[in-house]
Amino acid sequence: RERDYMEDRDASQRDGQDREGGASSSEAASGGASPHDAAGSRAGGFMYTHNESTGHYTLVPIEFTYLSELARALGGSQAANQSEGSADEDSTDEEARLTLSAIGRILAARNSYARSRVTNCCSVQAPEPTPMKADNDFHFRVRYDTGQLEETSVNVCRKIEASALSPDCPSLGQKISTTRRILPRHHCLADVFSTKVFCGTYSKSGNLFLSACQNQSLTLYNTEGGGFKRFRTVRARNIGWSILDTDFSPDQQWFIYSTWSPFIQICNVYGEEEKHYQLDLRPEMEDRFCVFKTAFSSDNKEILAAGNDGMLYFYNRELCDRVLVVDAHEDDVNAAAFGDASNNLVYSGGDDGLCKVWDRRVLSEEHPAPVGTLAGHKDGIVFIDSKGDGRYLISNSKDQSIKLWDIRKFSSEEGVKATIDKVRAQTWDYRWEDIPRRARKAMTEDLPGDSSIMTYRGHLVKHSLLRCRFSPFATTGQCYVYTACARGRVISVCVCAGWISIRCLDWTGCC
Repeated sequence: RERDYMEDRDASQRDGQDREGGASSSEAASGGASPHDAAGSRAGGFMYTHNESTGHYTLVPIEFTYLSELARALGGSQAANQSEGSADEDSTDEEARLTLSAIGRILAARNSYARSRVTNCCSVQAPEPTPMKADNDFHFRVRYDTGQLEETSVNVCRKIEASALSPDCPSLGQKISTTRRILPRHHCLADVFSTKVFCGTYSKSGNLFLSACQNQSLTLYNTEGGGFKRFRTVRARNIGWSILDTDFSPDQQWFIYSTWSPFIQICNVYGEEEKHYQLDLRPEMEDRFCVFKTAFSSDNKEILAAGNDGMLYFYNRELCDRVLVVDAHEDDVNAAAFGDASNNLVYSGGDDGLCKVWDRRVLSEEHPAPVGTLAGHKDGIVFIDSKGDGRYLISNSKDQSIKLWDIRKFSSEEGVKATIDKVRAQTWDYRWEDIPRRARKAMTEDLPGDSSIMTYRGHLVKHSLLRCRFSPFATTGQCYVYTACARGRVISVCVCAGWISIRCLDWTGCC
């Protein structure tokens, strides 16, 4: 894994060298580096190491500033050859090859020196991941979105875009390739509350953040510029035990939250006057009813809600009424999400351990049949996040694993039955009990008919419905999955290479 990681990093550096070589001869002769070149030299700022004696995986921050000097030297030599009118292209190619080879040797030596001084700070004991299925194109999509593919594999549109842009204006793929390895290394205290905080949600643009806790308050923050500036506090209604979930509307003008009540509450984000409304879902089980997950559709017209009565609810904002109820699962529906921007695909996951895929175009209350089922978990599903492309999603489960799914490959009846039988055999309660030793061993065994394409383990799911999500596309190309952990950590995972890249932010005693 270490060798593969270094090869990917070296390939990224070589791409940066090629782009710099395409700059103007005057800039190369003067030894100047473009802003993208400087950013590219910082892209290799973390080194992954594996201690075979202890089994720990560690990230070490390293600076590769000398790569820019080598790149400028290479560009200078090429410009000099051009100014002298040299037609010997073979010698220039040979010089470039030798220079890149020298860069590789320097990187290997630097990594060897850094490994000899590494400590086990910010390290995690991680098991081996389940290998990715060879016939799946998930790796290709992530590598394409993050700019990791070779020139021969890049779409012609990207070539045209790269040739039309100057070195000072890198493309989106180049930006993602530079920033995808920059993960948070530090945390700071943003606010303090007197009760437990259950929810935290960013808006789609990342400029707003909403927190909700047991003291019946929802707090809005302006996060522009990287800070957390509180600008509004809203008093929650019909809270019951706690606020369970929150979400922003696509236009960022409204937010919704769910509680232990048959209503979804909606409130305005901006404006001097607070506008607070109740959206009645009209469930049959009004006593002790709650919505564990709620979400806006991408067109801002509907709200999706997952209830503890096993139902999925669709509320139309224009009609101000519930328009569809789906009998989705045999137990609590803990998670639900829209599959893509069309809002036709809907994913749901429940305590029965199954993840189901629904198509709104053929869905009816009289015959609520999913178009497919994804089975492989050994306990209830606590959260689902969609990649947004109508193909891939991840699910977090009480069996202490995250699974990556491709909805083009549904599970067989054998797999569905194996999951249902395994979940029914579970006797422990994740809210207050420790995982039994016998159950912990059984959770690492594969179920027959498991159709997931990747399984990630190493985090702890207890006490609450812990979230897991894909990283943002605009900055990372969704090449990471990050999850909460009941040990008080936030763990990020490279989706292509398993547990090759782990970053932990440790808050002891939290989850």
